[in-house]
Amino acid sequence: MRFLCVALLLLAWASSAWALDVTTPAERQLSLLEYVAKRDDLSKVDKTAWDKALRSVFGGAAMKDGTDEGVTVAKSVVSAAIFFDVEPKRAARAAYDAYHDTYRWVPPPIAINYQILVLQGRKPKADPRQLAFDFPRYFNEEIAPDLASWWDEMLTADKIPALEKANVEAALAATRTLMRPMLRERLWLLVELDARREWLSQSGKNKELQEVTRALAALKDELHRDFKGVGKTPVIGNEQAPAYERYHALCKELGVSAKARPAYAGPVKPPPAEPKPQAKLEPKSEPKPPPAKPESLASPRPAPATDPTPPLKVAPQEMMVDAKEAEVRERKAEKDAGHVSPPLSGDPLVPVFPTWERVLNTTVDRWVGTPYLWGGVDHRGIDCSGFSRQVFREAFSVELPRNSRAQFATGQKVEQREMKAGDLVFFDTMDRGTVTHVGVYLGNGLFAHASSSKGVTRAELSKKYHQRAFWGSRRILKS
Repeated sequence: MRFLCVALLLLAWASSAWALDVTTPAERQLSLLEYVAKRDDLSKVDKTAWDKALRSVFGGAAMKDGTDEGVTVAKSVVSAAIFFDVEPKRAARAAYDAYHDTYRWVPPPIAINYQILVLQGRKPKADPRQLAFDFPRYFNEEIAPDLASWWDEMLTADKIPALEKANVEAALAATRTLMRPMLRERLWLLVELDARREWLSQSGKNKELQEVTRALAALKDELHRDFKGVGKTPVIGNEQAPAYERYHALCKELGVSAKARPAYAGPVKPPPAEPKPQAKLEPKSEPKPPPAKPESLASPRPAPATDPTPPLKVAPQEMMVDAKEAEVRERKAEKDAGHVSPPLSGDPLVPVFPTWERVLNTTVDRWVGTPYLWGGVDHRGIDCSGFSRQVFREAFSVELPRNSRAQFATGQKVEQREMKAGDLVFFDTMDRGTVTHVGVYLGNGLFAHASSSKGVTRAELSKKYHQRAFWGSRRILKS
């Protein structure tokens, strides 16, 4: 009887559940079959194969309104499968399982990522419900913000069944505790971007200023949406408080030392006007100087009323270069002290050695064939952001943030037609309107990435499904 009551509660809840927006607003109105039919990265033959596979596995569910939560989740799995070039029949089964899991009260972020793991052909560590409620045990940075945001939205809307509410609250609290180091990283990024924006606003570099301002706005939105309640001290979550004050409060809460405020150049001032040299009367004979007094007895010489030596001219550009060099030295000192910050949007590029491209390819070669593993960081298994991070760490001694969205805030924006080897390439593989995947561009139209279906591999960027998902590229290395 108790089991029946729980089942009825879950069914009633599922019928009115709030759906995580995993596709673009226009695509959310489409049924699953309409979604595949309208994709411009599939050939006519591919569309026929997908249509047949989805009809076979889903039946009438494939024709449901796209705003249905289960169909929305299935679309994300289909989109990822197309990006990773997974065979349609196998991908359709994974999409159906994600659709079905959603109605077993599995949060969409878990249902999607679980089925992407299934596309590897390997069984994940636990079933979707265990991954959801035991998420602290299976914690992963890539999914934690989405999952915490989803739980928070559901609790706020009072859409959690009464019998599940205590479990959800406990899982959310434990997840937020594990997210505190992530928040510290994000708040330090906020501090540096804010200081960078203030400096650029006075330096006249409008293009860089616009880029940093956009990155700052996106980060503030992420903090507001995904990191509610992660910090316990009220000022940490106060959007109106100064960024450094929030960062410092969290460090104090965590019992770790806070880094000093970033030092950026102030407003660039023109060099002072040169004083006109005053005419001097040349003495007829040069008097002999008096014997020098010992330094300890010598009285300080009064400064002349006017200095005939013209001041040294410093061009504004040189002042900015000096400031950047000072910042690079400061970053190196932090690294030596164990405090490593990723290169930020607008930062000077990292200079590399003449043979860096060969080192890049050699490093990638060592990783090719490594299986994909969600949250993995070594040769036993690795995910996309873990792979890009390891490549930069091993080849160039450059530290990147742990997840793909934070990596997208590093370096300098570069257009696709201007990309060079060593640039980071980002994708929205799930049609979610945000970064969900990252790789490393190798030049000649190739990039390396950790594919959920093939492990670490090289791929052609020109493929239609890669171009459709392409989100942008960032440059960190200066050749």
